[in-house]
Amino acid sequence: GRNLRDPTLNAQLANGFSVCQVLPGYLPSDKESCGHAVLLEWLNPHYAPPQRRDPAMVRVATVNYQMRTITSFEEFANQCEFFIDTAGEYHCDFVLFPELLTNQLLALLPPETPAQQARDLDRFTEPYIEWFQQAAIKYNINVIAGTHLTREGNKLHNIAFLFHRDGRVDRQHKLHITPSEHRWWGVDAG
Repeated sequence: GRNLRDPTLNAQLANGFSVCQVLPGYLPSDKESCGHAVLLEWLNPHYAPPQRRDPAMVRVATVNYQMRTITSFEEFANQCEFFIDTAGEYHCDFVLFPELLTNQLLALLPPETPAQQARDLDRFTEPYIEWFQQAAIKYNINVIAGTHLTREGNKLHNIAFLFHRDGRVDRQHKLHITPSEHRWWGVDAG
């Protein structure tokens, strides 16, 4: 073949473009190129492609918790610890207990009206928080420890607790109280 000089192509090559291929029959009406074209590529040195991350996989263990009669807070804690330990062995990121988990502790309270018993559950708030916080750290797992009826002033709230594996504790008040929660226990919306 002949060596041809193309001022347009030379300018592109001088500015960092590279030839990918010659495209025959690209523009048949162009007599000077005999219908050919040159496919060029220019890589922008300032372009950084976005980091594509695959969504992280999260493993969650959900607990089918049997409410049975207990005689101490330690029995309650042991029953919960079994599930946390098992979830930890399966390398779960979270273990999720059911709503109103601590209602099992009603077995430790004297029989009174349902509303009074619900308010009396608050005496377990501190041990509940301390125990689950330590368990989350010990087993290196985030624990969503169901919900617990907690008094704040004169109000009773149904609060979900998230115990992080690093020791932090988050809480979320239940916003939409069921009619039964309000009627029987006097629970207020958060």
